[in-house]
Amino acid sequence: MKKVLLIAGLVILAACVLGLSAKEVEKTTAAGGADKATKASSTPKKESSGLVWYSYPEALKKSRKENKHVFVHFTAVWCGWCKKMERETYTDSTIINTLKKDF
Repeated sequence: MKKVLLIAGLVILAACVLGLSAKEVEKTTAAGGADKATKASSTPKKESSGLVWYSYPEALKKSRKENKHVFVHFTAVWCGWCKKMERETYTDSTIINTLKKDF
């Protein structure tokens, strides 16, 4: 349960830091304003854990089609907490199964 709350907290924190709603981000990316990272990651990235990461626009389309939530993971090469989350949270079978089922 702690890990689920940690994930939810990080998602909320990231949304607050960015200060953008999903609609604003979608408008920006649809208008061609996506940054290099989004453009470069247009191919889904499959992890050894079975999790698949999509670009934000692809994830929105997929979530609408499958009637699921979108889970947004923000990261940076210098972020120690991001690395910890990737190492400990995204390898936890309970988290993996929840993400696959509901997101």
